[in-house]
Amino acid sequence: MSTYIFVTILLCGLVTWLSRIVPFAIIKNLSVPQWLISFLSFVPIAIMTAIFVESLLTYHAGHWPEFNLPNIYASIPAILAGVLTKSLLKGTSNLIFPLKRPANLCMSLRDFSVTFSAIRPAIST
Repeated sequence: MSTYIFVTILLCGLVTWLSRIVPFAIIKNLSVPQWLISFLSFVPIAIMTAIFVESLLTYHAGHWPEFNLPNIYASIPAILAGVLTKSLLKGTSNLIFPLKRPANLCMSLRDFSVTFSAIRPAIST
């Protein structure tokens, strides 16, 4: 790898790191009004909604957007997990691993295998 490319990669990383750290360093000693904090709490929701809706549409030049059916079908389990758990971040992990401790998880997998072996003959017939 040439030195030019290596320096470019390092500088890009430094600019990215600084753009994420500097706002926190500046605002650390300032008092932020409560109305601004409550307003900024909606920013992640708005951004995620825009990204989500944009992924459900397919764009063609000169035409109206069309629905992207594979993405819509794939989003249904995520929406159900979010509605059932009232959290999009922990929704899928709670549905897959509902127990908190690994020991209980191992026990539940063992119980699952016993249960599955008991119903396996019923499935094959």
